[in-house]
Amino acid sequence: MRQLLRIVLATAKNERGRTALASVIAAVLLPFILIVLVLIGLLDGASTHNVSVVDLTFHGGVISEKVPDEYRRYIEEMRGSFSVLDDLIDSVENLEDGDIDCNRVKSVFFSLYFGADQPSQRVQKEFLDCFLRYEERVLVTEMEMVEKELAADENKQSDEDHSDTEEETLITTEIEAVEEETIESTEKEEAGTYLAAIFLTDMDEVKGNLEAFLGESLSDVQMENADRIYTLAVYGRVSTPGMIAGLAMGNENFQKVLAEGRKYIGYPYVWGGSTPSTSFDCSGYICWIFTRSGVYYMPRTTAAGIFRQCAVVSRGEAQPGDLVFFAGTYISSEPVTHVGLYLGGNKMLHCGDPIGYADLDASYWRSHFYAFGRLPGVQE
Repeated sequence: MRQLLRIVLATAKNERGRTALASVIAAVLLPFILIVLVLIGLLDGASTHNVSVVDLTFHGGVISEKVPDEYRRYIEEMRGSFSVLDDLIDSVENLEDGDIDCNRVKSVFFSLYFGADQPSQRVQKEFLDCFLRYEERVLVTEMEMVEKELAADENKQSDEDHSDTEEETLITTEIEAVEEETIESTEKEEAGTYLAAIFLTDMDEVKGNLEAFLGESLSDVQMENADRIYTLAVYGRVSTPGMIAGLAMGNENFQKVLAEGRKYIGYPYVWGGSTPSTSFDCSGYICWIFTRSGVYYMPRTTAAGIFRQCAVVSRGEAQPGDLVFFAGTYISSEPVTHVGLYLGGNKMLHCGDPIGYADLDASYWRSHFYAFGRLPGVQE
């Protein structure tokens, strides 16, 4: 070993020797570097695959021929179960104190049953009941006519001459007592009870119900997996919704941004471009049209830099004028690599090659979707 080190040091003393040594080191390390890159690619491919499976299951769309037959079957079976769950949710009677979060229910169901035998409709009903609490409540009776009559009597009584005799006062008191007794009797006859369904927002309570239903314990990992599926289905790849979103952009401001954006349709994609004279890349284009339209001052930054200025909004809340972000469109250390202006109706205007419109339902954009974002203070 000592002799080998002497040879290496002697070789490194002249330029030709250093070049030769570098070539040897590169030749030795290259296979290891390639293995690392392949592993990273495989992990990214698995992540993209899982994202696509959740997206296709929750939001529909054509299943690509590239999806393995086994996963295709799992997706189709889960879609069928989701359809049954939708019907069961719609059939819940006397739902009070808030709506059922369908995606929350489906996310837990997905985490438990994807790739497994799908339960029957009866079992799915029992599963749904784990997310509900039933309370007996008193039926409120309608006494509007009686109340109006009492109000009229009270007004009439107040207008009467205060010189009424003691006998008249006694008669009036007796009449009021009879009326009150009649009202109480009527309320008792007409009042009843019913079962109100309340959707549970406490996931610890839901977990307890599920464990009783399944007859087994659920690990924290299983519940965390359900949370990740929920976030992915509702928001996209973003790990957390982050800051609270403000109001959506009004139509006037949206039209200003759109008008500026349309000026450059057909311009080529140029990496690093940020002005009409150089043309644009995706982030340069968005920065330009928002700033030039006067709607939002956005100094030149990357797609990831734009994303960090936004509050994340769910797919269902996204409105024209919001931004749509994508991941993995090229190799980058940043999670966000592309951005476009959301137009509504699952369409966007972005700097592709060339600048133009794109359909977010296209398999490419669905597989790379990251999140919708909303800039602060852009409403009219």
